[in-house]
Amino acid sequence: DLIKLLLAGFTAGLISWSMSAVIDWPNGFSSLLIEVILSAATGLIVFCFLGTAMKVAEVTELIMLVRKRIIRL
Repeated sequence: DLIKLLLAGFTAGLISWSMSAVIDWPNGFSSLLIEVILSAATGLIVFCFLGTAMKVAEVTELIMLVRKRIIRL
């Protein structure tokens, strides 16, 4: 499972970084905030998708925990 998690994390990080580097974001605090939020959210979604696709139990547990917290709000 460690190799699967490392692969999912590396891929998610690479996609987040490339999204941040390739898109020409405007300067300013609000655009920087949007860049960080979108890049982080994309990376998290990719990590969860890949972890679930590779059947990593810890990722499934993490998704269930987040769902319980969000539904409770």
